[in-house]
Amino acid sequence: MIDYDQIKKDKKNLKRTIKSDVTKLGIYSQTINRINVLVNMSEDVINEIDCQFERKTKINKEDYPFLFLAVALQVVRQQITSFEERMPHDVSDKKAHEMEDYIFQNELSKRFLNDTTRRRYYYASITEMITKGVPYDVTKGTKKFNLGNGINENIGFTGNTHRVKTLGHDPVLGFVFGTSNIMTSTLTTNTMRTVHVYNGAVVANASTKKMFDYAIDRAINDKKALIVAFVKQYLHIMSDELSKSGIPLPFLSVSSEELTYWLMDIGIDFANVKQIGKQGGYALLINMIILCLYSVYKYGDINKGFIKVKAYKIIEIAGIIASSSNIIQVLLTKDIKKLDVGGMVVTVSTIIKSKDLQNKLKQEFLCVELKNLVDEL
Repeated sequence: MIDYDQIKKDKKNLKRTIKSDVTKLGIYSQTINRINVLVNMSEDVINEIDCQFERKTKINKEDYPFLFLAVALQVVRQQITSFEERMPHDVSDKKAHEMEDYIFQNELSKRFLNDTTRRRYYYASITEMITKGVPYDVTKGTKKFNLGNGINENIGFTGNTHRVKTLGHDPVLGFVFGTSNIMTSTLTTNTMRTVHVYNGAVVANASTKKMFDYAIDRAINDKKALIVAFVKQYLHIMSDELSKSGIPLPFLSVSSEELTYWLMDIGIDFANVKQIGKQGGYALLINMIILCLYSVYKYGDINKGFIKVKAYKIIEIAGIIASSSNIIQVLLTKDIKKLDVGGMVVTVSTIIKSKDLQNKLKQEFLCVELKNLVDEL
């Protein structure tokens, strides 16, 4: 039997469903029409949104004080972080000895010069450590014990090669090997070979393992000797660092002696690389200060993204101005020591980071603005 009541209910439900679907189709149709309109004028729309973004992130008059401050700070930094004048070895050596005399004779020696222990292998008295030069600085006897290049002929150490061939001159490893050499009156080469030194000359072969054993035992049981040796090592590295020959980059002479010589020949040594690091480090510090000051000044502004972009634009422009003025100064004065290598590296990295930040925020801004336009159409 046919249930007419059920048929009526189904008919009403079907009408409601059709009506709902038609309504949805109308909404979809309107949305599609709005999107079509937007697509047809997309180029103009995107250009307008780009212009809005540029206006919102443009450097204006209220930003100029931060820009001028950033430029001024970077220019001052350039003057105080330029490369230091290199000295002839005898001049740097004299300054080091003067510093040693002041520290040891006036401070340390009053307490430590009472060490009268008789000299023996793997042991240097505190008096000897204070009054004599570092053992790894000797060149006499190095040919006899075949400590030179060892390739075609042994030429021994020279004033220029001994800084690469001895680990005491490594600016990092030297504080381990050099300090141990001073306490044991030995010399250790970049091939880990160790020899005994006496009266400024190599006198016998030694064991690197024994040298460390004696040095560690001495450091544990004789803190005075360790202090003297460490101070002596520090002063020697400091004096050789700014001499014309310089000292190699850390660890490099152990891995590649040839590369070490080549880099030092073109001016890439520890002192120059350290100075470049200082230049870059101080440049980054100034950038951070400007970013912080500008963020504090704009505190409370709801457009945090735009503030960040403007802040990076300020330090980017300041870096370009400072680097350009530095290049002009170097060209005019012909003084390569004034070249702000570290600052230029930071400027380039800041430009790249600033552009990436701008592109990311612009993309987000474009999506939001396009969505708002679709909703308004």
